[in-house]
Amino acid sequence: MSATRTATEMNVRYLIDDLDPDDYAISSVRMHQYLQGQMQVMSTRLILPMEAVTSVAVTGGTYDYTLTGIVGDVRKVLWSETGRELARMTFDDICSAYLQDTDEAVSGEPCAYALYETSAQASKLRLGPTPDASGTLKLYYGIIPAALTTDASVIPFSAPLLRALERLTAAECVAVMSGQDKQRRMVGPESVRLWREMAEQAIVNENYRMRSMGALQSRIVEVEG
Repeated sequence: MSATRTATEMNVRYLIDDLDPDDYAISSVRMHQYLQGQMQVMSTRLILPMEAVTSVAVTGGTYDYTLTGIVGDVRKVLWSETGRELARMTFDDICSAYLQDTDEAVSGEPCAYALYETSAQASKLRLGPTPDASGTLKLYYGIIPAALTTDASVIPFSAPLLRALERLTAAECVAVMSGQDKQRRMVGPESVRLWREMAEQAIVNENYRMRSMGALQSRIVEVEG
């Protein structure tokens, strides 16, 4: 299921009783900003489907590579030559384990990777051990919903997640309302607390459902194989 920005905005306005276009407590511009921000935050927390975005050519003797994209979106890295999935490590751990940035750096077929950003905010991937031959990495990124640039822009969430997005956005709207607007619309701390609790539970439940589906699909593949 999915919904447009317009439909989602109206559901938020129903929650906060902000339905008079001539007397909005929250302008449409601000509402769109809140929806966009909450959608992005939720996307980073959700176990969304993975999409192969790019391949990275690996050169023997080189362990650092620049990525196009957001470091936090990388979900899985494969060594294409063998299909092996690389283990994810922290930057400090991979440097320590493979003695990188030293004269005694360990070389071989990569079996681990770390993600980090430079001071210039370039997204980087470090391999361990240092590749001893050329090859290719296949990177899988989490699917991040596109920006909500128009009223017809689609939010690709399930029904429970759409309700969670609406409640989190409503809570953010109430947080910036004046005391008079809150009183007129009869919304306050208790409404915000309830919306956030319900949204959090929806996110937890959806992640559990996605994990369960992933485990089931893995078992089906094993049986068919």
